[in-house]
Amino acid sequence: MTTELVSLGDPERAVTPYRDATGTAPNEWLFDLYGIRCDLAEIASFAAEFRKPHEDTEDGRKALEILHLVVGRLRM
Repeated sequence: MTTELVSLGDPERAVTPYRDATGTAPNEWLFDLYGIRCDLAEIASFAAEFRKPHEDTEDGRKALEILHLVVGRLRM
């Protein structure tokens, strides 16, 4: 399964055209796993940035806000 297919978000929206074009339907649970992988990679990226010395900037506050959203998605 490609990143592009998963990036469509809604598995149902992506699976039908993919299945029609290829004759193979991807496992829909892989969408969830890939989403979790992307969230964990994003958290790791933010953690690496926030571990470095940084100042209180608008970009930093926005990054922290996004980090909270991503962590919130994983808690569900």
